[in-house]
Amino acid sequence: QNSNMQEVFREQEFYFSNVNIVAEISVLLHTLSEHLNSKNMKITQKAIQALIEMCAGNYKNQEWAFKGQIVESINTILRHLFVVPSAPENPQAHGTQLPHLIAQESCILVGASAIELLEIMLEETHEKSQSLAQGISDDLDVRAILSAMLKLDEMSEHKGTSMWSTLVATCRNMFTKHHFLPDEKLSDEHLKIARSCIYRAYHVLKKIADYCNVTVDDYVKPTSHFEMDRMKTLWEHVQKKVKYQKKEEKGIPTRVYFP
Repeated sequence: QNSNMQEVFREQEFYFSNVNIVAEISVLLHTLSEHLNSKNMKITQKAIQALIEMCAGNYKNQEWAFKGQIVESINTILRHLFVVPSAPENPQAHGTQLPHLIAQESCILVGASAIELLEIMLEETHEKSQSLAQGISDDLDVRAILSAMLKLDEMSEHKGTSMWSTLVATCRNMFTKHHFLPDEKLSDEHLKIARSCIYRAYHVLKKIADYCNVTVDDYVKPTSHFEMDRMKTLWEHVQKKVKYQKKEEKGIPTRVYFP
């Protein structure tokens, strides 16, 4: 990362006026997350990628992104992409208007970027990083992370012909007039991204648990969120696949995962 450029994105000290681009893009992402649909997925991913570039290894930028409600934006994105909505009793009376069904490949790319941004925000780059991680922990919707892991697992396991897309289409078609995309055949690249994102999501949860000085099982309590065998099976599988290298020497800023 270019640390000098990261500083300029936050503060232009040689100009008469200053624009905090980190804060502005954080606000933009918050707005996009609340109106996420098939038409703005690309710009949403670009906003997330921009924040990744600006926040990687830079605590001050991470702090500004946090102040810009970045965690709530990630919560909203993951809920929108991976949590099945429940149909209201009378959608016409409540004025409910659900968005178009989003292509699975777009869900994977944006969801993976959101998880990566969350991982960047948890980097231990400053003496106050633990305090920031605690704030992220307080705001993070753990259920949304677990939902993402489950749905990504379904997508990768069924190679794009998952029951997830059928269930969402059926659910939304009950009370909206949108046309839905047929089941998609995911490319090998997207399947790999989906699987990698599952491991990255677990790593994020474990990093937060480490910051909070608890085990990841105590922090997440996966079966309390999802009383189903599938969540338990996936959780056990991920714990077996994700290996951590622990060293006794001081100065190791964080543990490294090897999926």
